[in-house]
Amino acid sequence: MMKKDNHRNQEVQIYSLMSWKEKIAYHVSNLVIKPIRSFRFPIKSVVVLFVLAIVVGGMYFIVKANQVAFPVRAPYDKTGFVDASVYVQEFGNQTILEQFGYQFVFQNQTSLFQLVDLTTNTTYRSNPNTTTRRFLDPFVVYYAGSLGQELSLGVYDNAITYQDFKIRRSDNGIEVLYEVGGKKDIDRSDFPTIISDERMQELILSKLTPGSTDYRRVSEQAYVYGDVGGKGIWKLKEGIQVSILRQLYRIFYDVAGYTSEDLLEDLESNGILFEDIYPYFEFIVRYQLTPKGLEVSILNDSIVEKEKYKMVGIDLLPFFGASGRTDTGYSFVPDGSGALIDYNSERSFSLPYSQRIYGSDQAIIQTVQSPSSQDISLPVYGMLTNGEGFIAIAKTGEQMGVIRSRISSVDSPYNQTFYKFLLRENQTFKFAAVSSSVTITEWTRAYSKTDFVVEYQFLHEEANSYSSMASLFQAYLLEKGFLTPVDQSNSPVLDLTLLGGYVSKENFLGFPYESVKSLTTTKQANQLVMSLIQSGIQDINVFYQGF
Repeated sequence: MMKKDNHRNQEVQIYSLMSWKEKIAYHVSNLVIKPIRSFRFPIKSVVVLFVLAIVVGGMYFIVKANQVAFPVRAPYDKTGFVDASVYVQEFGNQTILEQFGYQFVFQNQTSLFQLVDLTTNTTYRSNPNTTTRRFLDPFVVYYAGSLGQELSLGVYDNAITYQDFKIRRSDNGIEVLYEVGGKKDIDRSDFPTIISDERMQELILSKLTPGSTDYRRVSEQAYVYGDVGGKGIWKLKEGIQVSILRQLYRIFYDVAGYTSEDLLEDLESNGILFEDIYPYFEFIVRYQLTPKGLEVSILNDSIVEKEKYKMVGIDLLPFFGASGRTDTGYSFVPDGSGALIDYNSERSFSLPYSQRIYGSDQAIIQTVQSPSSQDISLPVYGMLTNGEGFIAIAKTGEQMGVIRSRISSVDSPYNQTFYKFLLRENQTFKFAAVSSSVTITEWTRAYSKTDFVVEYQFLHEEANSYSSMASLFQAYLLEKGFLTPVDQSNSPVLDLTLLGGYVSKENFLGFPYESVKSLTTTKQANQLVMSLIQSGIQDINVFYQGF
């Protein structure tokens, strides 16, 4: 046989004395028998893979077994709700409720209201009497946008202005169904981004007079003609003004008879899908008069949200009871033992007050040092304006509540205090590169399932003050059974606190030590008590500290 010599680059002759049978047996032995005899089963590797499979499979089944199910909200019963425009035609501009010494005047065209306390003849408004739109929001919805950023939608500009709300009158109150957000005006998504010349001629241009304003608005102002692979197409221009789009909508749909089915066909034939960029939410608010004032409820079961845009919070009546620059008074917040925020203090450097009821969530890791503050232990706040006022008690959902307060400033002439209720919790993560960083906020899939209910109780004392607010809230706690009266005395009782001993830091030859010194001895305490009894004070509680 011949074999090539790679070193000499020439063929060399190799001779073999084996017969062809011996050659076959030799090759079979080398290629088949020897590999089989030398094969060793990799038992260690198989055991390792088997253990890994058990661990991974076990973890998978544990996660699946403990996975929390998130049921879809059941549709809320909207029977009886009437569109605002229809409701105005049937019942006029106002709906008036009067009960328990209060009058509730609901504006059917705007869903704003006034509450009149007939005892004091004081009027409280849901919003200031102004035409400035940003002060006319009865509610503000917050949702998770790009990278979890918290964004907001005001109800006035995104529902009331377009009459996108419904009203239902019941025996004991009024309910309002708000439809916030969504597509409100004509935009590029109403037209085909690309349409073939054949369909443009057939569906649009053939219905218009050549050279007319409508014809030129389509063929010159809105669309540009081009050629792709020998096929003529029309492409919608960028940056077209809304006023032009409205005219284009009239030409397409009213004049030419273009339909939504035609639009869908043009989009699908060119592989174009419009991104959903319109957050949309629904929720129902219930107003009811009570013997103490007004109860406002946001019904949790009525909340509707898109999968892409999760609702994360809502401001409840942020301008109710708001005062102006000429008003006097203060807001009371239960910060620690209580704090008062004076109106119009002209402290432009001060930040708006915002504190979570019952403190921050301890399950969330805080990566930034928060400012030192007292926890809010009571779900209540109060406002006193020109001698008249109220307290606002969060009756349910207070665990997800935040008390917010602002004084008048250059940006806003109003003093406000209100509740913001959170629907979801969040955790913020920061990712940093060499020269840049990005912050991502992750919101929980789970959401609060309780209604958010606030009762506004109004002060009726001759000289109202923060102590009047405290007395009114105390009466509420006693009525609900959260407090029980412990004072059974029929006459005034004197509480006397005496400090017997106190710890003093001393030193002896430079060595520090603590010693107890007497401030009031037992003999002196007895003399004080006896002198009070002799002066006619019989009921005394003595607290003798440092005995």
